Amino acid sequence: SIGWDKAIEQMNLTPIGVCADPGNFPHSLTLYELPEQIYEEPVNLLLMVNGSPDRNGELRRYGETVPANIRTPLAAAAWQYEVPEDVYAQLVRRT
Repeated sequence: SIGWDKAIEQMNLTPIGVCADPGNFPHSLTLYELPEQIYEEPVNLLLMVNGSPDRNGELRRYGETVPANIRTPLAAAAWQYEVPEDVYAQLVRRT
């Protein structure tokens, strides 16, 4: 495993959006557009911090793909939870 920072650097990705994660203060959500050659269809990558620590207390950063037509990190997080963007924006805490 090379880690997200190195993977993003190697793919030469720049964020298409960054915002505070309303359900996971003080962390942020970052959305990247992935190069087309990575998957058979265009997708974006949402990078976030886990809402619950691992057993060792570490908070992991992880990424998940979202449809390419999602253009903001807040909309991407809402899509993952299958809730409207305005509902996700009002979360107090996610796990």
